[in-house]
Amino acid sequence: MNLPDAAIPTSAAHGTQRVFFACWPDAEAQQRLADLAQALALEGGRPVRAANLHLTLAFIGATTPAQVEQLQAAASHLTRLAPSDFRLDRVGYWRHAGVVWAGCHDVPSGCRRLHAALVDALRLAGVPADPRPWIPHVTLVRHGRGDRLPDWRETIAWTLDRFSLVASELHPSGARYRILQEWPLRG
Repeated sequence: MNLPDAAIPTSAAHGTQRVFFACWPDAEAQQRLADLAQALALEGGRPVRAANLHLTLAFIGATTPAQVEQLQAAASHLTRLAPSDFRLDRVGYWRHAGVVWAGCHDVPSGCRRLHAALVDALRLAGVPADPRPWIPHVTLVRHGRGDRLPDWRETIAWTLDRFSLVASELHPSGARYRILQEWPLRG
């Protein structure tokens, strides 16, 4: 999702920050994903740092502090949703982005509900939906190659029991993510 360009100052001098909504794996799933990323990066590319492994629910883009407050208000109503299981059971490659990722053969209904409720809440707050289809995944390797992906037959699972609004800060060593606010899913 991107806020309309006319409404967004484009430089840091204007006080904007890039934000997105995400779910973070628990420690066990994070370690398994980091190990998988390291193994897949042996074929080329840069593994995503363990601390950055996440499921993006909605990418927003550059926002002002006032817009961040709007996003926080919109998301605060979603705590009524129930936690759900999330299972990654396949790996794939997006050639256009050079990204190796882990995803789902079948997206769990609870995960779909969380994403749909978030998109609806954001739309009501005036944030237009990203026109591209949402493909739940965890990016594992950047600048990777997909010509020799393994026939991966494992499952990495965690419970989606909270979601966050996150700021993406670019550093010479890569992106760093800072949680602006987190909401539990209480059901």
